[in-house]
Amino acid sequence: MVPDKMRLKQAEGRLIKAWSGVAMLFVALSAAGCATPSGTQGAPGFGNVSLTSWQMRDVSIGPRYRNLRVCNDSASNGPVVVTIRYGWSRTLNPGACLKDRGNSFLVENQGGSSVRVTYGVY
Repeated sequence: MVPDKMRLKQAEGRLIKAWSGVAMLFVALSAAGCATPSGTQGAPGFGNVSLTSWQMRDVSIGPRYRNLRVCNDSASNGPVVVTIRYGWSRTLNPGACLKDRGNSFLVENQGGSSVRVTYGVY
């Protein structure tokens, strides 16, 4: 073989090895759940939201409609208003829950102190 062609073949082999290593790393991270986006856009269908006084947040759980359960944590310091998929709004006191179908919900803190809302797919 001509020396330039041999060098090109060696470089090509190293590149293939490097890309296969990256692909294997991506597969391993995906299997472990580490490659999913963070935040509410990549929410796995369950989690919690903390709100300061009078704060509002829109939470999306993905494109598919699911059976959602949204609860005002029993340790919260006040009521929240929850609206699942632009339906009727409900005021939830600490410990109360709301169930409905949707792919997102809006939560509003109605008090002067922080609250925590939990949500999940059932």
